Amino acid sequence: MVPPAQRQAELVPRRSIFKRPACSSSRHPFKRPSASLYPPPGQDLCPSLSPSAASSVDPQHGKDLCPSHGEAAGGAAETVTENPVCWEPGSWMDPMSEQPLDWTRPPRDGPLPQKPAWALHMVRVLQSKGFLPSERVEKSLELNLWSDCSGINSDMFALKTLGRAIEDLIGCRVHWSLYFACDSDPRSLKFADRNHQPKHTSNGMEWRSFESGQCWCTKHKQNHDMPRTGVDIYVGTYPCSPWSRRGKRSGFAHQDARLFMIGIDTISWLAPAVWIIEIGEMPSHTDMAELMDIVCRINTKGRTTYTIQTMKNLSPAWAGFPIRRSRLFICGWREDIGQHGVAQPMECLVGAPMAMDKSYLAFLGIRRQHDWSRVGAYPIAEELAHIRASGCACGVDPFQICRVHNCKCRRCGEDGLQCTWRGLLAQMIVDQGLEGAARANAATLSYINVLELHGSSSPQHPRQRIFLNLLALRADARPLNDTLLVADLSQNPPHGDVLLDGELPTLTTSSCLWSFQAGQALSVYHLAAMMGLDTTEISFDTDMTVGWFRHRLGMAVHIANFGLALIAVLTPALGPCIGGSRNY
Repeated sequence: MVPPAQRQAELVPRRSIFKRPACSSSRHPFKRPSASLYPPPGQDLCPSLSPSAASSVDPQHGKDLCPSHGEAAGGAAETVTENPVCWEPGSWMDPMSEQPLDWTRPPRDGPLPQKPAWALHMVRVLQSKGFLPSERVEKSLELNLWSDCSGINSDMFALKTLGRAIEDLIGCRVHWSLYFACDSDPRSLKFADRNHQPKHTSNGMEWRSFESGQCWCTKHKQNHDMPRTGVDIYVGTYPCSPWSRRGKRSGFAHQDARLFMIGIDTISWLAPAVWIIEIGEMPSHTDMAELMDIVCRINTKGRTTYTIQTMKNLSPAWAGFPIRRSRLFICGWREDIGQHGVAQPMECLVGAPMAMDKSYLAFLGIRRQHDWSRVGAYPIAEELAHIRASGCACGVDPFQICRVHNCKCRRCGEDGLQCTWRGLLAQMIVDQGLEGAARANAATLSYINVLELHGSSSPQHPRQRIFLNLLALRADARPLNDTLLVADLSQNPPHGDVLLDGELPTLTTSSCLWSFQAGQALSVYHLAAMMGLDTTEISFDTDMTVGWFRHRLGMAVHIANFGLALIAVLTPALGPCIGGSRNY
């Protein structure tokens, strides 16, 4: 792994190792195996920040801002893949348990995931540079937050962690009050109520009138006046769809871009002390220029002006998390906060990252359960007997039809071989130079063979099974007993990330990250830990399913990554409020 201090914060995000195939219908470059070689599962044969309460609606203001029909938009889901992964409980990713929320609990055996003390580290760095006081200051502050497209409120989780660090090291008690939370997902608003107790909620950014100055409150079922003073920080984590590399990158022509425009109008109306906007994808150069032109309208249409700064490619690696999730943050400081030097805390923090000296396996405390040395070996008689009895033909040939594991893409054609994924996997074999290895291993034990011979659960879709078998043939993944290979099985190549450097790929709403050494898909508990969340410390309702939380994690901002951006933005305002710092 490359230490984060050695990385360039302005680098273009890294791409997948796969290249886009020239033709998705390329045929397989090797002969099919003459026999089915796969065992049935279950056989163990191998050894082993507060304004006063907003006033209610004055009847003279006219119509209700709440919609009578249609779907509110506070966020947008990502494009569904051809073969979406089933996230319902009972699947091989998150096994069924007797209790509805058992998926929130840690594994019964083995070490628990690491919890990097990122907040303490950041506060100490700011203290050492004089941006926060080094001596204890006994004081209490209450700061109010307005959060749009709030999701699971990564901002609040980050701010609470930072608040505990500030109290531990400085003595100042900072209470973060979620004044307003807005998201189109009802369960996300319920999640916010259980964990952050917002004073007002809304299920759509559209239900605001900047003429009457009111917005619809879902919690109180009425319109409220939007405050003109008292909001300390505004956070907007709008959908990245207009700039996503997986879409058409249509920019402000995209329907979801309207939320960004409403957010800009909201900042102009609220005039918060500081604000921060997160963009999940790095826009193109042209889109970035247009985006910044829109952002700068805050200084022309609002009651105050802001110093505006961008933070590009900020990664969780700066906080010690081995996961890729680079983000673009656009920040603003109100003119009374100061116009000079407001970005210095940000530069200070980026220049002093935490050490990232663990792979994702060591970080999560996951241990190898099986001996993978049998992969690539010829089966012994007992193994072969079980393989033949299973009837499975999922090997290393994308064009071998398996009668046990049926494709459900509904585009198989009359011969069952016209599936898009088959052509993409065949092209991957060529692009990755796996033709020779595939021929040589056509009749040997595959990765899936050995996995199931050990009695472990495995994917049941032939695309995922063949994909795993092919990736296990890569020379740079050997030996499998020591490999750090991890692949996102939710996407067809070349879109699914495949990494070997000890980091996890960026999570999406459908991510299924398979660890080859561990022989398992990472559970939602592990994914949450890698995102900086401990699910045992979060309040869930029984209708908040594992599938729902996986989806929301894929849309969320990394907690520690957000924490770095938030403390960097807040310090020029927070430092003078606390007092005692050398630089304020």
